[in-house]
Amino acid sequence: MSKDTGSSRDSTASSAAKKRRKEEPSGASLLKSSSNSKPTDDNNVYKLVIDYEEAEALKRDPEEDLKLVKKTCEEFRTLLGEIAEIKAKNKDPAAIAEKKTQASLLFVLLKKLNRLEKFRMKNSRDLLHKVKQQVDSQHLHLQNLLYEVLHLKKEVTKCLQFKSKDEEIDLVTVEEFYKEAPETISRPDQTKTDSHQLKLARLEWELKQRKQLATQCQELQAGKETVAAEIQKKKTHLESLAPMLKDILSATKPVQEYLGFTGSTRVVKQPETAYLLPNPLYFLYVQASSYQEASANKNMAVTISGDEEEAQRMRRTAVSNKQQYDHRDDSDSDNQEEKEGGKRHHRKKSKTDRQEERKKHLLVKHPLSVIVSITLNSGSSLQLAFFYLINLNIITVKVKVVLVEVDHSISASHLISGETILSELFPNDFGLESPNVANHYQLKQVGLNSYDSKEYGLAYYWAQKICGFDFASAQNECKVEPTSTVSQENLPGILKAIKKRLAARISLYKQIQSLESRTVPVQPELSSEFASKTHGSIEFWQTIVHADYISLPYTAHLLTAASVSESDSFFKTVISRGSSVKLHAAVVLKSDFPSTTPVFALQIETQGKQLNAKNDEAIRDMEREVNHYCKEYCSTANLKEWILTAQMLQLLSCFDIYLEAVMTSQFPREKIFIQPVRGKTRSLPYKYMKTGNGIFIQH
Repeated sequence: MSKDTGSSRDSTASSAAKKRRKEEPSGASLLKSSSNSKPTDDNNVYKLVIDYEEAEALKRDPEEDLKLVKKTCEEFRTLLGEIAEIKAKNKDPAAIAEKKTQASLLFVLLKKLNRLEKFRMKNSRDLLHKVKQQVDSQHLHLQNLLYEVLHLKKEVTKCLQFKSKDEEIDLVTVEEFYKEAPETISRPDQTKTDSHQLKLARLEWELKQRKQLATQCQELQAGKETVAAEIQKKKTHLESLAPMLKDILSATKPVQEYLGFTGSTRVVKQPETAYLLPNPLYFLYVQASSYQEASANKNMAVTISGDEEEAQRMRRTAVSNKQQYDHRDDSDSDNQEEKEGGKRHHRKKSKTDRQEERKKHLLVKHPLSVIVSITLNSGSSLQLAFFYLINLNIITVKVKVVLVEVDHSISASHLISGETILSELFPNDFGLESPNVANHYQLKQVGLNSYDSKEYGLAYYWAQKICGFDFASAQNECKVEPTSTVSQENLPGILKAIKKRLAARISLYKQIQSLESRTVPVQPELSSEFASKTHGSIEFWQTIVHADYISLPYTAHLLTAASVSESDSFFKTVISRGSSVKLHAAVVLKSDFPSTTPVFALQIETQGKQLNAKNDEAIRDMEREVNHYCKEYCSTANLKEWILTAQMLQLLSCFDIYLEAVMTSQFPREKIFIQPVRGKTRSLPYKYMKTGNGIFIQH
């Protein structure tokens, strides 16, 4: 038994010796290489050892090292068992030392193998990190390429959807182009085969034609200015002749009476009555009559109305135009009456009577007035009665509207009343305040803030100008005198503006009258610009006052923007589709309609929930579509006075689009549109295009 044990120990010792001999060459070679090199310090030796072991770790086979580790561990375990056995039997210490030496060599081998494995692991991690960096770089490059591809797709889509300005130009037809354009521009050998060259050639021909027309327009404008200068020169000459002719007629009046020409006919009597007019009304009568005769306008009439005998008496005495009343004069007259009271027994006037007498005297009107009638082709007319307040030195106007073949409308009755139809004919001209600054102090002296416009008429600024007054340029003068030049310069434009206002108000009156009956007015030229079929129905259309308008919750943003004033006209309407959804609209009509587009404020009510422009971007877009973009349709059809009808047609279409794009579960899609919403703002397709059967797109 002991013999076997001794033999096994000898074999183990011999194997350990063999291993040492196997390892000695590598260690010897390392030491030899170190001894052959130049002397180095400890740090360099350590670095050389590390580099050597790293190189060795890469050269060695990891599988073989794994087997060697297992084998070495087994041998190390065996040696430790033998050492424990020898110690237990208290045998030879030299054998224990020998075993310890062998175990130490095996432990050193395990440490070396561990270091080699650490080197391999570090190298593998570095290699993995490098590969991961390459993968990340490739992935980032891929993302950049995908982003670039997406950007290029967007650019391609944008290019395909781009609409050039030349598409809006109405070019002549291709046949007419080849027929009229010279060959230097048409180039048929190129343009007939290349559509792009054909488009460029047509644009070049259009530019050349427009330049020719612009040159021709400038020549005609120059000729027009020359003719206008000649006309002005002749008018000035005729105006200078008017006073001379007036003096001649006055001088020959005794001769006419002696010869029996009493002027019984209307042609002679009218000028004689005109001489009794005060200067402002006389200038108006002369200029209006001349304008009517020069333009051969049969739809205009100028007449003189009033008490001729009273005018003659006033002309002879001329007391009312010069007499001025003040408090001191009244006091003097009262004292004089008291002195003569004993003889004549006159009763002294009370202070109230004297104040009323001053008021009547200050507001006295000239007994004659000039009436200008403007008639439209439809037969409806406007009668303007011009009065002259002598002591206030201003012109007032009373307006009367006569409608033909127009039914009565409740909501629009105030639009054609004489008090409001010419309100703001020009900006901020309501006719309620006197244009003569001196009148404020004159009225204040008699205890009045203003005069009664219903009794005396409205003092519009334009009425002063067509009668020769120019208060704006004569603020520093004590008393403004009328001139014929001011009347002549302003009368044609003002009469045209009045006629245009009358036509616009009658058109607006008819539109509102139709809306009152819950139907949208029919205008074929305009209806073709909108969808032919809508599903909403008008429940009612009614007029409201300013207080009702500002109390509506969905009009706050318009009030904040100062888009509404008390002088505007206010209406309210409700459009329904089905029983669960209603569209409320508050409408503001400006006095200068249709120059200023009516303003709509909208609110949609569905199942007790109220949505308006404040909390729903789609309704804000609907308001923008109705208030702004509708002007394009009317300008295209040249029907500006039908803007309200266009807005109602657009509102009905937008209401259908809103319901079919947002509330798809309740209202199935019947309108044709490509996508219900688009962009970050989720805009709806409110714009109508007459393509095919009609399609709706986003702006």
